[in-house]
Amino acid sequence: MKSFINRSQEQQELDILADQGGLYVLMGRRRIGKSELIKHWMNQASERSTMAYSQAIESNSTVQFDQIVEDFSETFDFPAKPRTWEELFKVLNLYDKPLVLCIDEFPYLINSDPSLASRFQKWIDTTDKENMLIILAGSSTRMMHTTFLNHNSPLYDRASKIRQLEPMNFSNFLDFLDTDIEKDSAFRLFSMVGGIPKYWEWLELANAFSKKPNDPIDIADRLFFDNGSWMEYEPQRVLTDEKTHTLSSLSILETIGRGSQRPNQIASKIGIAQTNLPKTMQALLDASIIEQEIPFGQSRRNTKQTLYAIQDPTLQAWYSLYSPHKLRWQQYDDEKKLALLDTHCGKVFEQHIRSRHKGAQRYWEAAIELDLVAPIQENELLVAEVKWKILKEQKKKELLNSLQRKFFSSKLSKKYENVTFKVFDRNDM
Repeated sequence: MKSFINRSQEQQELDILADQGGLYVLMGRRRIGKSELIKHWMNQASERSTMAYSQAIESNSTVQFDQIVEDFSETFDFPAKPRTWEELFKVLNLYDKPLVLCIDEFPYLINSDPSLASRFQKWIDTTDKENMLIILAGSSTRMMHTTFLNHNSPLYDRASKIRQLEPMNFSNFLDFLDTDIEKDSAFRLFSMVGGIPKYWEWLELANAFSKKPNDPIDIADRLFFDNGSWMEYEPQRVLTDEKTHTLSSLSILETIGRGSQRPNQIASKIGIAQTNLPKTMQALLDASIIEQEIPFGQSRRNTKQTLYAIQDPTLQAWYSLYSPHKLRWQQYDDEKKLALLDTHCGKVFEQHIRSRHKGAQRYWEAAIELDLVAPIQENELLVAEVKWKILKEQKKKELLNSLQRKFFSSKLSKKYENVTFKVFDRNDM
């Protein structure tokens, strides 16, 4: 298995910005690989610029500042130890060589000292050092958005580039595996770890303990169902990182994961009034833990059509596969386990196929559901059925005919005359 995969676009961005200077903001959920990306790029580019890296810690502001100065002391020979941020800024401004300066987990600093945003803003606005790139990275999606994308924040509009680091895709995952494995099995593994590199590392560890490496059922056992498994407390860790760990948020995720996607269904299942949902739902949306879905072509203002889904395949697996079956899983035979895993896998496969078509969404109305609707060009659509199966040609024809009937019975058909119909199956991975 390979140690570092892809992220070529992000590395190219950093190459360009290192020459231009300025502020680069890198955000994305914990475990997605921000720190590894930064460290990998800094190591590759170290011959062009001086590199200084520090990762903020959770503590009071004094201890945090001392830690950062200590980390930067490995790069700079400070004549005297800076005692304040302003003193540190002055020393950095005097450095006369190309410089890349990174502070990772920046939200920890802002959380301890909210005035720091204004102090960084003043430094960025007044420094005339053109060959310095400042990288500020953080995992708390909510706080990074508040700090850099809120109009009222001092650091709003100060970044040369803001990059939201996204999960990697199935093709990247195959590169990571770097081994001969049937694609079906590889995708089942991907459905459990998604595009999060840290989960890939856990998969690698699970394989090291396995007598049947890369066997989806054995890996499901080890990642989720064994005592002390890697994924056992993962939702709680994710919610804690985003400061959204409450009984209400856990209940909402359990409810969505088990199939209730409409606000009224969610409220009913957890036994609260629907009017009490928005605050917690918005916090989960801001943290990119859940997402809103609307039918293709509909306005987001049409809240009656809105559905909610868990974004990450691993958390989807936790709530739809692990949580409902954890007490009985070891009693199931392999056939039953594989059937449950494939039910989850089918949903991830739909998302995977949609991700390969720009603008693709689901569509639903009354008794009609379409797995994929995507614009091809003006007034032309791709409409598709997606099945996590190997389909024979006759079955494909039957599904294609059924798909056409569903589409021409829908309101969507009144708006589009040119439509391409397709059935995707496992051969289209």
